[in-house]
Amino acid sequence: MKDFILFIDLMVTHFNRNLNDVLLMLPISDDERNELSVLYKQTKEILIPPSHTQQK
Repeated sequence: MKDFILFIDLMVTHFNRNLNDVLLMLPISDDERNELSVLYKQTKEILIPPSHTQQK
């Protein structure tokens, strides 16, 4: 699962892709796609808290 998160992060941040587009490229079921989306968003919040991304 960690590899999926790293791959998704690479695609979303470095290649500037939409999260949903990246998830649709993966050969996984809709349920797995939803779980991965939630997991990715939770991981991003842990690594980069929303307060750090907001401009003041």
